Amino acid sequence: MSNDEKNRFGHLRCRAIKKPTVECPPIRFYRCGTCHNLLSTMSDVTAVPECCGQAMEELVPLPFDSFGEEIVLGYTIFGSVNENAIKATWDCKDFREKPAWVWLRTFTGGQLKYVSGRKRSPLIFGLAQEDAYAYCDKDPCVECTFRCKRGFGLYYYFEKRGLIYLPLERMSARASFRHDSDFGNTGKDE
Repeated sequence: MSNDEKNRFGHLRCRAIKKPTVECPPIRFYRCGTCHNLLSTMSDVTAVPECCGQAMEELVPLPFDSFGEEIVLGYTIFGSVNENAIKATWDCKDFREKPAWVWLRTFTGGQLKYVSGRKRSPLIFGLAQEDAYAYCDKDPCVECTFRCKRGFGLYYYFEKRGLIYLPLERMSARASFRHDSDFGNTGKDE
């Protein structure tokens, strides 16, 4: 990829000069115990919502590592400063198990994707405007200390296990912003 292609301003590129703040309020999910209807809200609910003549159960998110190796959740940030996206992944020990849906919380709102039929991991969430903010042009993300997507989170809903939350805050201790390959050095002794 040439430098011109790398530095072009695409339609989805964030124009912010500093990392945006999280404007999206926390989300809460509720489920009906009878018909299993789901409701999500981003506002403070003073009364518990009702469905089928009864109060709905609030789904309290479990930490992403709650099920050990039975369910392994992950993500990758890719696309650099233009057209970046989040790839949400899951790997279940029981091949019949998969999430019913995945919801991505971003700086400005969120996106919901259903996992229907024979759909397998991964799901791709395309980002635009403030949600597409990227500090550098590394593709895929090297998970450096800048953590451009800090504040984002993935909610995976499994019919039998409930709601699992995975924050997008991973940071690699080995990642550095400067790479030898950026400066023509392959790292090999010549």
